[in-house]
Amino acid sequence: MNLGMRVAGILALNLLTACSHAPTSGVQLLSRAIDAAGGEAALRNAGRLIWDGEADVHAGGRDIHLGVRSDIAPLGHVRSETWLREQGPSSMRILELDGRHGWITRDGKREILDQKIAENEYAQYGTYGLMLLVSLRDPAVETVLVGKDADGLQGLRVNHPILPQATLWFDADARLKALTNTVSSAEGGPPLRQRFEFKGSVHSNGVNWPQQISISQDDKPFFELRIAGFEIKAK
Repeated sequence: MNLGMRVAGILALNLLTACSHAPTSGVQLLSRAIDAAGGEAALRNAGRLIWDGEADVHAGGRDIHLGVRSDIAPLGHVRSETWLREQGPSSMRILELDGRHGWITRDGKREILDQKIAENEYAQYGTYGLMLLVSLRDPAVETVLVGKDADGLQGLRVNHPILPQATLWFDADARLKALTNTVSSAEGGPPLRQRFEFKGSVHSNGVNWPQQISISQDDKPFFELRIAGFEIKAK
């Protein structure tokens, strides 16, 4: 075999190997993604996501620096405590959700959350349910393989019966790297285009979870979370 034929053979073999890893359906991509995130059993056993860390919010021309402690049952009960880092827990605000109903506690006073805000928060916290991936195998959820984005991430569009349509974006190893959706505005304005980006990794009870979560709204930075402590509570 001459050199040209040998090189052509190697290139063909490399192409065949690359193609063997490329998903041919949403079902295949989802299966690989579930394995990369810890496997079916670990993800289905995840009842509550508990973390603490720091967050930065960019809104109204201000940068707000928060301490965060959250206890989240995706699509269920949520309790999120936040406080201004420069003031400490004395400035704590507590957000609670039970489905689409919510409450806010400030200065020791608990009030019903405005419904527009509650709907927005429900969609935001519901995103964590999509990120657990196994719920996407439920019969009521439709998943469709879509094309790659400009960064080469493979898209999986998700039509969920009670959440906004979202597209999950995975790298070549089927690790979740981004999520895009459109949600209603908490202020009653036009819908907001969102992009979540995920970096790093933390682990608990077999589940791999992003250590950093950032959100942009209408292409502008909105929220960044950096997780310090992470725990999965089993169902």
